Amino acid sequence: MIKEAANRLRRAGGGRIVTFSIGALSGLQDAPGCGAYLASTTTVEEMTKILAKEFKGTKITANCVGPGPIVTEMFVSISGEEIIEMCLNRLPLLRLGEPKDVAAVVGFLVSNDDEWVNGQVISIQGGSLVMR
Repeated sequence: MIKEAANRLRRAGGGRIVTFSIGALSGLQDAPGCGAYLASTTTVEEMTKILAKEFKGTKITANCVGPGPIVTEMFVSISGEEIIEMCLNRLPLLRLGEPKDVAAVVGFLVSNDDEWVNGQVISIQGGSLVMR
């Protein structure tokens, strides 16, 4: 999919690619049984950095967004109260993220204002990384 997006962006004279990686930044490192999942998310992050290098001179940027716990139907359905409470205790803002929190960052990354941000993994975690 990224290969096709890149081809279309090259033909258009440039553009933005944003990948998503949930897990490696979100504090799941300590969760049992998440090894394979975390390996795949780390792969997405590294692939994004490589893409940024490969797109040199094309006016295409590639960045990765790493959201933390976001209140979505899926998150609520697979998380019990204990998991949600654990997440809240790791957040200095004392609230879970909302889709709009992620959308604002992605909106910036796909805008023309983002010509200088490239090859980054941007953590949208509500400060959970400082609480480890």
